[in-house]
Amino acid sequence: MQNRSDSNAEKHLPYFETLEALKGPGCALCFIVCDRVRKYLDHLIYEGITDPDFREQFNRDRGFCLQHTRQFMESGDGLAVGLTHRDVLASLVRELQSEHSSPPVDRRTKPCGICRVMEETEARHIKVLTKYLEEPEAKAALMKSTGFCWPHYEKLSRTWKPIPGWFRQFQIRRYEELLAKLDLYIDSQNIKPDQPRRVLNQDQKLVWKQTVHALFGDALFLGIDRAGPA
Repeated sequence: MQNRSDSNAEKHLPYFETLEALKGPGCALCFIVCDRVRKYLDHLIYEGITDPDFREQFNRDRGFCLQHTRQFMESGDGLAVGLTHRDVLASLVRELQSEHSSPPVDRRTKPCGICRVMEETEARHIKVLTKYLEEPEAKAALMKSTGFCWPHYEKLSRTWKPIPGWFRQFQIRRYEELLAKLDLYIDSQNIKPDQPRRVLNQDQKLVWKQTVHALFGDALFLGIDRAGPA
């Protein structure tokens, strides 16, 4: 049987990133993945655009998918966006000028370089969760959290077999709490002439965003910083 000191010795950055992410609002896996994408784009803007290997791969991929192209553009760095997409546009012109050019590929819905980064990050941290989540430290952090979004709960369920009953019940409780909070918010919008309007706190006012996040994932749906509401 593996003792506690051996277990702690093999834990690396993804484990401690997961523990920290569980302390914030929303799905911890969504936050970890979105944070990784932000860091990837920051590195790209400040260093990556001069990397010939990245430029070659970006050109071969015809850029990012639509979602991540939009996120890249939201950085506001026109030079970085312009330089990377100049290569793509120049290649497209050359291909169209060729008599043997292939039909153009629509990159908007196909997985891109950032999609691959997201998949790798997600897989790595799901593996960490399924390995350590029943240990006291990780389980205690989970119990204080708001739980996982449905897409990540589903992925955890497919990976973690058999999924522990306590984990399933925990997730059900979190969804039930969210449902009750959403009903409260909806009821507060039903203004009646003979009754005062219910006063909600900031967290209750954001429950409609929290609900979409819980159903579809992606920390960007929350519209909040991990330090609090935006």
